Amino acid sequence: MGIQLTYEQLEERIKYLEKKYYDINILEEIQSKYELLGNISKDYITLINRDYVYETANDTYCMAHGKSRKEIVGKTIADIWGQETFNNIIKEYINRCFTGEEICYEEWFKFNCSDTHCYKVFYFPYYHSKFKKITHAFVVTHDNTEWKRLEAQSINEENFEIDKKPFSYFEMLKKLLSSIRSLADWKRIKVIINISHDIGWLNGDEVYIKQAISNLLSNAIKFTNPEKEIGINAWTIDKNIITEVWDKGIGIDSDSISKIFNPFENNKAEGIGLAISKKIAELHGGTITVKSKLCEGSSFRVTLPK
Repeated sequence: MGIQLTYEQLEERIKYLEKKYYDINILEEIQSKYELLGNISKDYITLINRDYVYETANDTYCMAHGKSRKEIVGKTIADIWGQETFNNIIKEYINRCFTGEEICYEEWFKFNCSDTHCYKVFYFPYYHSKFKKITHAFVVTHDNTEWKRLEAQSINEENFEIDKKPFSYFEMLKKLLSSIRSLADWKRIKVIINISHDIGWLNGDEVYIKQAISNLLSNAIKFTNPEKEIGINAWTIDKNIITEVWDKGIGIDSDSISKIFNPFENNKAEGIGLAISKKIAELHGGTITVKSKLCEGSSFRVTLPK
């Protein structure tokens, strides 16, 4: 004999089912709105779980890889990007995200169906309120190539102006090195610092000079393998401040060394960053020179009049 319900019990059951399916419909509607927002975005958006498996990917991301959503969702990062790229680049970032850290970095790379572009990649930890822990990484990748090119073009315009003011060069380097230290530590790269304490003050645009030296340090870290060294030396000669950024990285071949300061020679990040650094030095009446040997490393020397 089946279970018999009173009228009141049946009425309560109906109300429960109505609320349940109403909540499901609301959730489905919210989910469809999120999918719509994600799919109309030009950014590349994915949600990845702790097993490094894609749980969703927007249309932009799928098209960039030349794959359907079904061909990406359920696959691991290594399946899509390759084991080497996952191990050497992506894994460290996403693991830091799973600890609760928001990650942002800029890198030049290519999707399967695109040329090499400059991208800003953001990793946001997703905290699951029910399980009370971070269960996913929400990854947004933004194409920053055009901005990089406009930046390089604008700094080369004849009417570009710098704002010269006296500032402590030692303190500027100290703050800059503090900001890049975490990136070097993450890559297990040792940073050798040799800066003269009596380096004094420089009359120049602190923001742009900091950017010029930062570009050199970022490239040094980028093109140096883990367990290797990079360094910065700074001292004064006569009325000039000399800053030398060196690394024991991959080096530059002789054919490419004459082209590295040309931002439009190719799509490489170092081309644009070095071109900007060179222009900043020249606007201050200074110079940048480079020495490099393939597979042994590079050394960039910036000379700025005080």
